Amino acid sequence: MFDGIAVALNDLLEQRAKQSSEQAKTVLIVLTDGISRDDKLDAGKVRQLAEEIKIPIYVLGMQADPGLMGQLVEAARSTGGDAFLVTPKDVKSRIANLLNSQL
Repeated sequence: MFDGIAVALNDLLEQRAKQSSEQAKTVLIVLTDGISRDDKLDAGKVRQLAEEIKIPIYVLGMQADPGLMGQLVEAARSTGGDAFLVTPKDVKSRIANLLNSQL
């Protein structure tokens, strides 16, 4: 999971560099079950990367492990983002709210 977040952040950084408009806001929304398998990176490294490139992370945890979700909350908030526990019923509305608030 953390390796995937790092890949997504690097991809967003490359896309942002290609954009002609400085007005476009770049954020990363992560939907996770909160299970991390065979990651080479940890929450601290991902947080550091996101802080360096100034991309807020918003995490939606569905039935996420409490310990791992705590790490994700800390990482997301340190980037200017946030983290939320969601259910299958409210995940769509939470994503819509995040997108609307970022426009």
